[in-house]
Amino acid sequence: MIRKRKARICYLFMIIFLATIQTSLFSQTTEKDIFQWDLLPSLPVGLGGQFAGNDNGVLIVAGGSYFESSMFEGGKKIWLDTIYVLLPDAKSWKKAGHLPDPLAGGASISTEKGVICIGGGTHESHSKRVMLLHWENGKITQTALPDLPRPNAYFAAAKVGNHIYVADGQETPDAREALHVFWRLDLDHLENGWEELPPHPGHGRILAVAAALNEKFYLFSGARIFPDSSGRVTRQYLTDGYCYSSDQGWQKLADAPRPALLAPAIGFNSEHIFLFGGDDGRLFLRTWDLKDAHPGFRRDILSYHAITDTWTTVGILPESYVATSAISLNGKIVIPGGEDRPGHRGRQVIAATVVAQKSGFTFFDYFVVFIYFALLIVMGVYFARREKSTGDFFLANQRIPWWAAGISIFGTQLSAITFLAAPAKSYAEDWVYFLVNMTIILIAPIVVYFYLPHFRKMKMTSAYEYLERRFNLATRLFGSIAFLLFQVGRMGIVLFLPAIVLSTATGINIYLCILLMGILATIYTSMGGIEAVIW
Repeated sequence: MIRKRKARICYLFMIIFLATIQTSLFSQTTEKDIFQWDLLPSLPVGLGGQFAGNDNGVLIVAGGSYFESSMFEGGKKIWLDTIYVLLPDAKSWKKAGHLPDPLAGGASISTEKGVICIGGGTHESHSKRVMLLHWENGKITQTALPDLPRPNAYFAAAKVGNHIYVADGQETPDAREALHVFWRLDLDHLENGWEELPPHPGHGRILAVAAALNEKFYLFSGARIFPDSSGRVTRQYLTDGYCYSSDQGWQKLADAPRPALLAPAIGFNSEHIFLFGGDDGRLFLRTWDLKDAHPGFRRDILSYHAITDTWTTVGILPESYVATSAISLNGKIVIPGGEDRPGHRGRQVIAATVVAQKSGFTFFDYFVVFIYFALLIVMGVYFARREKSTGDFFLANQRIPWWAAGISIFGTQLSAITFLAAPAKSYAEDWVYFLVNMTIILIAPIVVYFYLPHFRKMKMTSAYEYLERRFNLATRLFGSIAFLLFQVGRMGIVLFLPAIVLSTATGINIYLCILLMGILATIYTSMGGIEAVIW
């Protein structure tokens, strides 16, 4: 009775721990700002609407526009055709050539072959030209790609797989409504040109934000343009969003918390899309009243979570740049200048590193983890004293109650894959991974009524012992080696997944988390045998 009571106490402690640690993990607080900002060499001139991208570590900036002096005092707007490059570890930018024409307001896409520059225009006309800029042998080469179906500027574009997508935009500088189009270019079959696809279900828009994530094209915000009652073209700032995939077409997304026109955007890992600042339209009608006293565009950084379809604020920009790009470069997100307020351009090149969020664990949280780990060792020592034979180690001398054995068998079929990977995969894709786990319940009655009674009568300690009796030693060795190889691969995943959670929650190095879990599991299993494992 005393031994049973001790075992139940150990079991109760483990239940308390699991409940407490679950509460701790999901109620922790984390730092809001996840970005650490640095400065790269400034551009030779402040630019807005420039093409920008990364060509194998070389930053390329081309075209763009700026004002000779304040536009509110009649300053002339200048469009450029100059191409600048920033080589790795260089202290300054250098000129590397010229575009065929001065252009701004297009889109640029970084690829393995170079930076693709699409459309754009000036105050006179918009362009349908598409070209590839590539840094090779100390100079820029320019290669013409298939033209857009129509001239276009102020559209949204992104690369998904090996396809370039273009959504909406403005065909001419004096257009009174936006284009409502969706074009795709297959980079593997350029001879086919641009394919016209069904547009998104929302309004046609200009200045929208696009990003690619998980083989899908995402479109956010933008502005609808239309004539007002006096006949002048005005804007309606939008917050709706859509995503497109080739197999599912367009899907509506949760609205953004605010408009984010012209915000640099980028997909990050497999879950998030960051929108850096943007124009929310609050001061659009007061632009000429405020003039150079305009406070600038939004500096808060929005994060869209593609799995949960939710928005959060995750940081603050050091500069409120719009009409520019967010570029991935050596693990950093680079924003090369841009328009920081109406009529004004910035030269600073800012680079962000996504930093790990700080632990929200308190002393009590760490204490609970310590108690849990200590209990595992104590249980291993306690049950080790009862082991006197192989039967004790493998079968606990039949001291285990049926309900504990049943829970343990079912628990053996569950792991971090079940609790972490399968639900995420099911939510992100389909229910196939979930259904695999349901087969455990379907097969259980067959195992209980047909297999277990047979093995119990034969009084064997393992399935491999049965293989040797039924066949021969070679079959036993093959079965055990095959199972061990399978478990080596599986246990790598089973240890890695909870290590990610533990490391994220506590801030402990992930390799140390794996080592701690592996050592502790080995200790209590090897000391206490099946009895320690079950309890």
